[in-house]
Amino acid sequence: METIIGKEYNGNKATTISRKSCQRWDSQYPHNHSFTDPEYFPDTSLFEANNYCRNPDGNIQGPWCFTSDPNVQWETCGIDICHGWSYRSLFLIINNINNNNNNLTNNTDCPQCFIEYFTIYL
Repeated sequence: METIIGKEYNGNKATTISRKSCQRWDSQYPHNHSFTDPEYFPDTSLFEANNYCRNPDGNIQGPWCFTSDPNVQWETCGIDICHGWSYRSLFLIINNINNNNNNLTNNTDCPQCFIEYFTIYL
């Protein structure tokens, strides 16, 4: 699924960028969390959200999850933001834009989906 910020991501990826398994959203083990309202998720219930990567808080780093590793609370999942572009690419482009007087629309390295992201979410 293509996504702009990942808040609407409802795929079934359940591992992080370092290949850690995700904790179920309806569980408080091994990490306690406050994301207990299904309104945070594109799913109809926490049970349906299972242990899938989600972005309930609109984190700019994209979909993430609490991990099943007691020593690592959460990590991002490496879901592409759009057209194969990752959130890491977004951060690199943001750095480039910040170093060039915030000129977003004339940045040839910036795909249209990132411009839409900035227009909608920032």
